Amino acid sequence: MKRLGVVGIALALSACGENEASRNVSLTALGDCGDVERVVRERLVTQMSAALDTQRELILKRTCVAGKPYPNYGYTEEDSSGVRYYATSAGAPAPAAEGGEPNKGASSYSTTNNQVVGVDEADLLKNDARYFYIVSNGALHVIDAFPPEQATVLAKLPIQGTPLKLFVEAGRAVVFSRATGGKASPSCTYGYDCQLTGEAGPIAVTFVDLAELTAPKVTRTLRLEGSLLAARRIGRQVFISMSFASVTPPKYTTRPNDTPSCADETTTPLINGAFEALRQANVKLIEETPLSSLLPVVRDESSGEDLWGQCGAFYAGTDLDGSQVTSVFSIDLSGDGAFSSSSIIGRPGAVYANGRSLYVAARVATRSPEQTAVHRFSIDGAAVSYAGSARVAGHVLNPFSMDEYEGHLRIATSVGRVPDPNVHSAVTVLDTTRGGLVQTGLVSGIAPTEDIRSVRFVGPRGYLVTFKKTDPLFSLDLSDPRAPRVTGELKIPGFSTYMHPVGADH
Repeated sequence: MKRLGVVGIALALSACGENEASRNVSLTALGDCGDVERVVRERLVTQMSAALDTQRELILKRTCVAGKPYPNYGYTEEDSSGVRYYATSAGAPAPAAEGGEPNKGASSYSTTNNQVVGVDEADLLKNDARYFYIVSNGALHVIDAFPPEQATVLAKLPIQGTPLKLFVEAGRAVVFSRATGGKASPSCTYGYDCQLTGEAGPIAVTFVDLAELTAPKVTRTLRLEGSLLAARRIGRQVFISMSFASVTPPKYTTRPNDTPSCADETTTPLINGAFEALRQANVKLIEETPLSSLLPVVRDESSGEDLWGQCGAFYAGTDLDGSQVTSVFSIDLSGDGAFSSSSIIGRPGAVYANGRSLYVAARVATRSPEQTAVHRFSIDGAAVSYAGSARVAGHVLNPFSMDEYEGHLRIATSVGRVPDPNVHSAVTVLDTTRGGLVQTGLVSGIAPTEDIRSVRFVGPRGYLVTFKKTDPLFSLDLSDPRAPRVTGELKIPGFSTYMHPVGADH
């Protein structure tokens, strides 16, 4: 397969410091499974070596006095290698009520509160003018809910594992569940004090025919051996963002057995030798681990077919860290038709999508000051493809930190965290039309000593709420992507974690 590069040049504005400017990141297409295997193994070796170095340094910092460690204050032997607008949904046609008159349901109703108009977000309840579709207690429930005093459960369809959320549209449902064998873990949705790593898997994706509401039928089930970052529906097309963690080889350890617990002239060579021997043993384990346990699995449970095939549409770059695979899949609401996918070898993060793009913004663990890697996947009908990456300063709070408007991505980040006196926030504007993601504008230094607690973009405007001391609401003019600017600041008590537009002026 011909190797493809995504090339671009970041435009660093003279008005901002070099450490605040974003830069375009070039990823290379991987030709086959051998390339994917090589990159994943290299990343695993890098992670393993870093973990060993951390443990070794902890020991070497402890000086031996009379053969015993001194001082002991503040020392830990823990392994620190881990990082410890509305859219409608229509169901099947309403059956006729008694007397032959069709029950069309309520004259008006609300649906899922979506971030982007026309981009439906999976939720635990979907509805139309008459019916509720709910996932709970191991099943999909179909309820005839109008009029409410005559509400009736029409059907209860068992779903594999623990149902999490669903889509309903045009007489079809797609249900996402934690498959049998998966372990529940808290899902991070507001990324201030947790990592946006998705719903723990494995994940089952069940496609349901709702042509007969009293007898819904499962037509297909996929099993994805990873974590569900986000799911979006645009028309009949469902886009699924997943994170797959590389499997650590068996007996992978980060500290040798019987290692001296402190360092002096006698023990230091022993410590270094033991860690180097363990490093070589771990490298051998990684190299001997079968490819099937390093790569994610997407399987059709009926046919047993692996839908990923020959590792097509994988990308990697030297600027990314982590050995996880972050993927975006596209499939028709019915579960039929072409299965499109695109993947990068890199960390998971916050997901934002509109009708033409899906973005994943992931923290970069190995950089100081902190940075976020932003990846764009292009949406063209049923096809999804990798389209470019960039690094921006700081970290994002959640999906509302991103928005695309007239071909430009606006992304709000906080650089640092309260109570760091140097913490501040920024909004970076990236052009998506000139190859990759190229910075055109930046407003930085927003709210010194505070960090972001909520963000909302509405067309050419943006709003930030920061917090610790003065707690203001900031408004931004983003109409010129080359010159974003703060236009207003309102000091109000407390802080908000969510903002919602009410009409054009409020």
